Amino acid sequence: MHVNGKVALVTGGAQGIGRAFVQALLSKGAKVALLDRNSEAGQESKEALDEQFEPQRTAFIQCDVTDQEQLKGAFKKVIEHFGRLDIVVNNAGVNNEKDWESTIQINLTSVIRGTYLGLEYMRKGHGGDGGVIINISSLAAAPIRPPVPSAQYFSPAEKLSLSRIHGQTGTSSAVIMKEAPV
Repeated sequence: MHVNGKVALVTGGAQGIGRAFVQALLSKGAKVALLDRNSEAGQESKEALDEQFEPQRTAFIQCDVTDQEQLKGAFKKVIEHFGRLDIVVNNAGVNNEKDWESTIQINLTSVIRGTYLGLEYMRKGHGGDGGVIINISSLAAAPIRPPVPSAQYFSPAEKLSLSRIHGQTGTSSAVIMKEAPV
């Protein structure tokens, strides 16, 4: 997919993998909204990116992805600011075994909400032009499968689900697996 001129929303976009996604998208010509609950890191990231890229190509929106209304509001702000949405990267994540309920809210519930909001705003026939949703997760959260992202490794239900989503919305699905050191 060519991203030049596309608009992306990246949760957890101020630091780490999210920031790397933002940087890569900007370097390929995209406009990017960084969502992060850490206001200081978000502002610092935006300022640093504005020095490297055109300031009008980035927006920072403080957002706690566990707050449903904040997340909905952030999606609306992206549409208002950039006029469209083409790419959603659900990247926000934590690893906190002591506060497992918050971990589930961030690592699972917010990804599901972000996916549904992305489908809503990018849906063809609903004002969108289709798009791409990328959900980032640790291998610790995924069932072990061979490291080849091929349809032969998906169950029939997974294949049907992916084809329905693509056919109805114009969005794309992909699975990228990389082994992490144990």
